Amino acid sequence: MILVVGIDGYSYDWRHWLEEDGFHTGVLDSPHALSGPAWTSIFTGLTAEGHGIPHVPQPRMLKGLKRPPYVWDHLAAADMETVAINVPFTYPPRLVRRLLVCGYPAPEKNRTFPRQAAVDWAWRDLDLYYAHQGEPSWDFLACPDKDLMETCHAARWALAHRFLVELKKGQPDLAILCLTDLDRLAHYAYRTFRQKRTLKSIVADIRVMLQRFEFTLYPEWTFIVSDHALDLTDEPREGDGWGLCHGPNYPATRRGIIAYKGPQARPVENLEVSVEDVTPTLLYLLDAAPSRRIEGIALTQITEGGAVDEAEIRRQLEGLGYA
Repeated sequence: MILVVGIDGYSYDWRHWLEEDGFHTGVLDSPHALSGPAWTSIFTGLTAEGHGIPHVPQPRMLKGLKRPPYVWDHLAAADMETVAINVPFTYPPRLVRRLLVCGYPAPEKNRTFPRQAAVDWAWRDLDLYYAHQGEPSWDFLACPDKDLMETCHAARWALAHRFLVELKKGQPDLAILCLTDLDRLAHYAYRTFRQKRTLKSIVADIRVMLQRFEFTLYPEWTFIVSDHALDLTDEPREGDGWGLCHGPNYPATRRGIIAYKGPQARPVENLEVSVEDVTPTLLYLLDAAPSRRIEGIALTQITEGGAVDEAEIRRQLEGLGYA
């Protein structure tokens, strides 16, 4: 099984915390530094221009959009299973072989496939926004930072527990869990979150969660990916303390992270790849050919015995339909 944990907003600049836990790391370049285009590129293998999914705040804005095949669609065609939990911008849910729980933005109803799975995944645990659904925005912004961080901590571990319970029913070929709380806290608890001590404490808790996954699941590969980095240098907005933190106007936030480990993993010096390279890499490691054309390139060089000559890599992948 391959385990992928998506951490919204995790910066490449924080790579040392993951390297301490045995991960090899590289830059995951996110050209728009926005969650909608980036997460869709990560899990489709297409550029933002290739898939056309925008960054929008309401689930109704995603209805009617033409959806490209996701990594779990390619795997289903190869008779493989996926458990994908809280993946942003996947609403409305489509058929998937095993389980899909749509992440932000998604409504409380009709957000999973199969539909009856929704009872096992509390909507309020999927995103900080949902825990405060129904409150006026000014009340949400007025919540003490400490309360917001406690809400995220509780939801993070509730998701982790449900994820482990689901995987104990039988390990799929690919297991994905996405967390949005770093990004949410950066926006809404900016005054406190931008303090190094607070950030270190939150990341330490996520590291404990990752270790729990590894010791419980024993995946062949573990990947950490992020959709963009966070810029914590601006002063908080006066009044409510809100922070923007990322996007096209913050060029440094293009530098998200890809981190990986496994028995066959090897380090690659100065690794810098694009968000659309994640899906072809997962397919390559699972020996699954794509069912339709994708744009990214598999990172064959991260595994023992993998080719390192880029021209030869492209020739091989074009022959397989990966590039």
